[in-house]
Amino acid sequence: MRQAMRPSPTPRPAARPALALRQPAPRARRFADACPRLAALVDCFDVFVVDIWGVLVDGQRCLPGAPMALQGLLDAGKAVVLATNSSRRADEVTLALRSMGLSCAARVPVVSSGELAYESVCADWLPNAMRVWVLGRQPGSDWIHAVGCPAATGPEDADAVFVWGIVDADLDGRLADRLGRAAAAGLPMICSNPDREVSIGGVRHLAAGVLAARYESLGGRVRWLGKPDPQVFRRAVGIAGRAGTQRVVVIGDSLDTDVAGAHAAGYPAVWVSAAGSAAPAGVSLFAVFERFAC
Repeated sequence: MRQAMRPSPTPRPAARPALALRQPAPRARRFADACPRLAALVDCFDVFVVDIWGVLVDGQRCLPGAPMALQGLLDAGKAVVLATNSSRRADEVTLALRSMGLSCAARVPVVSSGELAYESVCADWLPNAMRVWVLGRQPGSDWIHAVGCPAATGPEDADAVFVWGIVDADLDGRLADRLGRAAAAGLPMICSNPDREVSIGGVRHLAAGVLAARYESLGGRVRWLGKPDPQVFRRAVGIAGRAGTQRVVVIGDSLDTDVAGAHAAGYPAVWVSAAGSAAPAGVSLFAVFERFAC
């Protein structure tokens, strides 16, 4: 009897090699290794509103690690908006940052006090041909002189007062008397930088905010444009296209403008304290960084 032939066993397919775990890209690993505290915020927040002067640059050059840290947030897919009290317009701020070595700033929108002031002047003063007495100076910008408002030489022929940038004048000298006359005449003032002082390359200068505060003390009317107004931070989040999110963090070096403004807008804040100071009593902070790139 012929034996029935058994069918040959079907060969088993070769085992597939185990899938390797996906590794982070080299640049992402460098970001996480060099800036572990900043990288840890990536999982907590979707929008980063970042101050500029004192956080990313010192007014002349980038602060250590800032370009890589900012690029790391962008590579992680985070929405980043820069918010500054500079009297420059937004595009002027971007050009200045690129000239200081922050090339990725070209990809990041800017909300600047100068841009807010430009919008206000164009909406309220320019249509009425108001004569503007300009105080202070803003390195790298001249938009207030080019916007089209007639220039005034002082309180005698002015309809409004505009203060910006750096203030070199003696506030207790002749300028104080002229400010007093402008306030008595009811001239409105726009302050395009609420900061009381600015640091450029480590050198401190009086800023527009100190002059505007003096004007208010004399009875003058001041429109303050910039941080800590919470609308600045809400505008930044709107520009980021995330108006409905609460996963927002503000990073800045000023308790008076960045941190106070963040709290007024309802957002947590990271304070960049170059001296590594502890959080002051009574101030709620998400974290304290010695520098942005940490």
